[in-house]
Amino acid sequence: RIHFTVHVERTGGVAGTTRDVVGDKCLGGADEPFEFITGRGGVVLGVDLLVRTMAVGEVSEAIVFPEYGYGAVGDDHKVEPWDVLRMEVELVHVGAYMPALPSKAQMEQNRQRREAEEAMRMQQDPPPSLDERLAGSQDQKDEANALFRAHEFEEARKGYDAAFVRLFTSKEEYAAMPPEDRDRLASAKCLLHLNRAACK
Repeated sequence: RIHFTVHVERTGGVAGTTRDVVGDKCLGGADEPFEFITGRGGVVLGVDLLVRTMAVGEVSEAIVFPEYGYGAVGDDHKVEPWDVLRMEVELVHVGAYMPALPSKAQMEQNRQRREAEEAMRMQQDPPPSLDERLAGSQDQKDEANALFRAHEFEEARKGYDAAFVRLFTSKEEYAAMPPEDRDRLASAKCLLHLNRAACK
């Protein structure tokens, strides 16, 4: 059983939680732990893998990229396709039954199945093009630049982080990119790193 809070990096908003209060906001949750069995698909893959490394009572925070989160599908209206998530997880209880880890053959079958499902989803709902990502990132960066000029450095840093998230590319997409597109992506990321460093 776990307590969790899911933040969407793109917006900074809370997409879901078992908590009644997050920060200084009352979200009206039941404040009851969520129960699931690892390896059964009851949670996103990133959380399933994370809790297997945790001890009871431990609290962890993890960045969950789309291939370990909701991928090209999203979840309801709060998590859009390709959203990067930040998840805070507390392992409250571990039951007596823990399923065995899958064999290498099963893991390979699962990987192939996920890749086939992901390829089908990408055909039905393709991710944004590099030009669209760069444009969205630039818009976010322009907003952060305005905050930087106003000496609101912490807010500017968050804006640069959001601009960086807009540039997220899966390893499969990156592998298929021509060299000139990789250079454009690397250049945009490098500039954002420099902008972010100036906020410290």
